[in-house]
Amino acid sequence: MPGVLYHMAFLVCIGFSHRGAEMFRGVRDLAVPALLGTIVLATTTAPCQQPSPEMVGAVTIVTVVGKNSKQPTVVLSRDDVLVYEGQVRKRVIAWVPARDQHNVLQLAIVIDDADGRRLGHQLEDLRKFVLAQSPTTSIGIFYALGGHLQAAAPINPDHQAAAKALRLPMGSSGDLVSVYDPVMQLIAGWPNTSARREIVLITEGYDFLHHERFSPDLQATVDAAQHAGILIHPIFVNAGRLLPDSDSIGRSNLFQIAEETGGAPLLGDIRTPESFAPLLTQLETALSNQYFLVWETNPSKRKGGELRSFKIRVEQENVRIIAPKKTFVP
Repeated sequence: MPGVLYHMAFLVCIGFSHRGAEMFRGVRDLAVPALLGTIVLATTTAPCQQPSPEMVGAVTIVTVVGKNSKQPTVVLSRDDVLVYEGQVRKRVIAWVPARDQHNVLQLAIVIDDADGRRLGHQLEDLRKFVLAQSPTTSIGIFYALGGHLQAAAPINPDHQAAAKALRLPMGSSGDLVSVYDPVMQLIAGWPNTSARREIVLITEGYDFLHHERFSPDLQATVDAAQHAGILIHPIFVNAGRLLPDSDSIGRSNLFQIAEETGGAPLLGDIRTPESFAPLLTQLETALSNQYFLVWETNPSKRKGGELRSFKIRVEQENVRIIAPKKTFVP
């Protein structure tokens, strides 16, 4: 089921009303407290329009950064953003910056336990990143080990506890499994919330369970993340395995997962970065420049909704848009 993300951004425009409830027809009720919290959003001055009665709202999280590294922050208005499904332009009804009262983030850091031979002082970069996060950001530390997800620190606002939970990966324990299974376990067990939900995935990215260039677990992870509205930001780590092309295939896999889920591809080259600091600076820029985008679309004809492709264009030049390739439509 989709998270409260869909409900939250859509309620910005329609308010918590009988008409709004009708727009959610067919969607299973979610946590009432999270929904009640969205009533506040309907009273803000966020620029939005009323959707047509026969339509529903599709929602996604969009990252907007400058193509020029000297100007990483770009401010866009709703009128600057164009949304297309195929060749059909759709009406944008909300464009809400994820700032101020909307700047609530749940961030899960997932580390492949098979990366141990190539990680060390980079953990200190991660600790500094965790401790520097906003009080409105909750962080969890997880390890992918033997095809299972292990929580070193559950997602919570205690940044000190999350930083202390970081440890060196164990090394070879996960060599013959897929790192994507634990990521899917995380997504499946992640409670619905009105916060943005995002993952930092630190791994080589190769599926050692299937030994295939096009991993079925990779596509399943992409589908699950798109359905839940979760962005995945991968950091490539070369674990030093001797299988032919595992590093280049893994890096390609991670680029795909970032591109299709709307994450920032923090990949570098095929070597493990000497420091994570430059990559985490890129990630911080991305997290600080996100928007909730809602547009008007036709409701799904499928029971339970569907994943629908879309494209975003902007009127301004020198702007880079990072967004998922698909979003859930009820």
